[in-house]
Amino acid sequence: GSPVTASIRHSTIVQNEADLNQDDAFNSNGGGINLRRLTDLSLANTIIADNIDHTGAGPVYDDIYLNNIAAPQNSTISSEGTNFIGANNTLTLSDFPSGNPNVNFDYVGTAGSKLSPNLESYADNGGPTKTLLPTAAGNLVDKGSCAAEPYDQRGFGNIDTQLRLVDISATANGSGSDGCDIGAVELSAELLLPTTNTESSTCFPIRTANGKAAIVCM
Repeated sequence: GSPVTASIRHSTIVQNEADLNQDDAFNSNGGGINLRRLTDLSLANTIIADNIDHTGAGPVYDDIYLNNIAAPQNSTISSEGTNFIGANNTLTLSDFPSGNPNVNFDYVGTAGSKLSPNLESYADNGGPTKTLLPTAAGNLVDKGSCAAEPYDQRGFGNIDTQLRLVDISATANGSGSDGCDIGAVELSAELLLPTTNTESSTCFPIRTANGKAAIVCM
């Protein structure tokens, strides 16, 4: 058949564990992503790190596994830039060479020297689901690229621009970054999406004259 083309953008895939039959017998691959044959996948501004698979002699950090059989059924994975990959031990090194950042402005560790995204614990940070906030002093803040994105996973962003990107002036932007954070959540963002209050009015976030965020309901 024809290859399946897929793209993962502005996402966070972390702290997953692959165990094919839940027997801890080390017979699985790809703790974060197991890419099957005939799939062409591209990644943009996405975190894939701290994932574990049970394979071989014991559990190992294995963020992406290319499950290729033989040409022409091979899968491919490519970078659109500003990704964070904990370990590249099963990736094509020409696409994801190690670096902090590398030539594609990706942050990529190796099997022997993996990178950790330094995320906060799962918590209610606003929005419909619990999320993992990047730490202010971590490896993700102002290292990404998301210029046209309207908001993050929670519906949060920059009230002044009505876009996701919140460039923190005290943090230097990474190479190739527009000031966005890598992953699904933007640090220091505020609610952007309209909400409904108890009187069924539609409420919108605004910036007041004194620089404070406020909600106006109509």
